Amino acid sequence: SKSRHLATIEYGSFVLFNIIAIYSILPLEKRFTILLSVIISLKNFLLLAYLLFSSKLSYIVITKKLLCYGIIYLIANIFGIYHQILNTISQEDAYKNTIKFLNGRMKLEKEKQQQVILTLIFES
Repeated sequence: SKSRHLATIEYGSFVLFNIIAIYSILPLEKRFTILLSVIISLKNFLLLAYLLFSSKLSYIVITKKLLCYGIIYLIANIFGIYHQILNTISQEDAYKNTIKFLNGRMKLEKEKQQQVILTLIFES
């Protein structure tokens, strides 16, 4: 029973790492990452519930542990969504700044070409 309890704790942290990794690493749309993370959280929560209820712990201890795991998984999903939103905003800002820079460079090159043409016209 003690080894089963330790396995659930170790497995729980592994799932927590996976939830955060899904949000921050996988190049999926927001709704797919949320869906995948919720599915992983629910699957792990149900597995923990099964393992804890099959152990010889009291009902109050099991309820407290499941509540703690539920809160941790909820916070991990909220953190992942927040991270993904901030990442999207920063990528959009970088894209807009790049477009502005390129438009400025193109305008500058165009003005240089016009100046060269004007100097050639006035010199001849």
